[in-house]
Amino acid sequence: MSRRAVALGFVALLLGTAPASAVPPSQVDPFVGVDGEGNVYPGAGVPFGFARVSPDTTRPSPAGYSSAGRMLGFSQTHVSGVGGGGSMYGNLRLTPVSGRLRVSGLGSAFDQERASPGWYSVLLAPWLYIHAGRHDRTAATVRRLLATRWSPTRAGLPGNDDAGALSSWYVWSSIGLFPSAGSAAFYIGSPVFRRVRIAVGRRRSFVVEAPRAAPGRPYVASAALNGRPLARAWLTNAELTRGGRLVLTMSDRPGAFGTAAR
Repeated sequence: MSRRAVALGFVALLLGTAPASAVPPSQVDPFVGVDGEGNVYPGAGVPFGFARVSPDTTRPSPAGYSSAGRMLGFSQTHVSGVGGGGSMYGNLRLTPVSGRLRVSGLGSAFDQERASPGWYSVLLAPWLYIHAGRHDRTAATVRRLLATRWSPTRAGLPGNDDAGALSSWYVWSSIGLFPSAGSAAFYIGSPVFRRVRIAVGRRRSFVVEAPRAAPGRPYVASAALNGRPLARAWLTNAELTRGGRLVLTMSDRPGAFGTAAR
């Protein structure tokens, strides 16, 4: 790309006075600035729009992309420049695949993410296995993170708490539920406590019971909501806020819970 084309492009962007034909699209390289200190994302986006679809890679970058990394998939929100990027917003990453979907393929991305659960992109990631019919992986991952990444010490949080994000992650996960931001759902996880009572309104409460909860029993064998069998691995907001009782039977082995409803 010529320096004249770059200069005209910046003038058109900042002043809006250059004619549309001043910089032909073929002369614009979207990868300029993606490496080094540029922190630019190469994906497409509407000017001043919120949705900016761009690839995410394994190498850390505020914009979510580095040509030295391995491609993980595409997320919807990115910001050019230091201070924010797609990898920090907890987006659901989409990965195009050909052929049969393999859960083990999903696991490779989660393995990369959960190594540093202080980043927002991993706060919801362990629960996404539920949508693949693998609640057992959600249970095992959440229990592992609770046991290894948090501790009752001065350095007990695995990253920036940022208005209570990591503290609330630990509390919700220990209860055995987790709110899905932007939806009216609460994922069922792997409770640490045998009984928890949540006040949800005047004279109303929601109780989570797991009589067999123990370090060696992370898996949910079966669930019952208000005395009725529950096959899906989530609750609706209405089910939680009107009060009730969720009973989880814990096991040391994965079972069929959550495999049918996704």
